[in-house]
Amino acid sequence: MRAASSVLKAMLSAEGMREATQRTIEVACPALAVQLLLSMMYTGAAPVGDDEEPSVGNILAALDLAHRWQLLHIVHLLAAAAAQRVDAETFEAAADAALRLDLPLLP
Repeated sequence: MRAASSVLKAMLSAEGMREATQRTIEVACPALAVQLLLSMMYTGAAPVGDDEEPSVGNILAALDLAHRWQLLHIVHLLAAAAAQRVDAETFEAAADAALRLDLPLLP
């Protein structure tokens, strides 16, 4: 994880950082969103074997986390995935994410 993100490297390496001391990072995201992000970090793809595709909500949560941790290549992949799945129900959340994260790939 440190190799993928300078933010994660700093969190896990810097003296005085709780994450470095405890060797864990707490995130306020759904577990499926974190699983999606980790899968994309390590394999470049969404987890295989699930019966259904990740929801737009989980994609957007993973996108927010990827943006926060400066995983720019994953930000682009997740933004494209979200843009393909947006519908009338998820448009507002997707538009909010696009504005907050300055991403033109989302509607």
